Amino acid sequence: MFGALALASLGVLHRMTGYPGGDGHVLNAAELATLAAAAAVILPPAPGPYDAVPAAVDTFVRAMSPPLRRDLHALLALVEHGTPAGAHIDRLTRLDVDARGAVLAGI
Repeated sequence: MFGALALASLGVLHRMTGYPGGDGHVLNAAELATLAAAAAVILPPAPGPYDAVPAAVDTFVRAMSPPLRRDLHALLALVEHGTPAGAHIDRLTRLDVDARGAVLAGI
């Protein structure tokens, strides 16, 4: 039983760590990375990365009510880590652009 618990803990640690950058005003590093990964799929092609998107969303979220912020945090966690129905194995930010597009199209 201890081995299964240790293995599950390592799996959670693997999925919840290793995000680049720091936290925003409201959103954490994982949420900012999720927004950047989604922006690269959803927005039309542009030169360079979509670095301004997460910061702009973070600024917008500052004005939201606490209940809406809670819902947004939950939504971003579901997009990043998936749901049982979504069935993607790795988190969204670790998938290539085509795989991210398929996951987002399936939501």
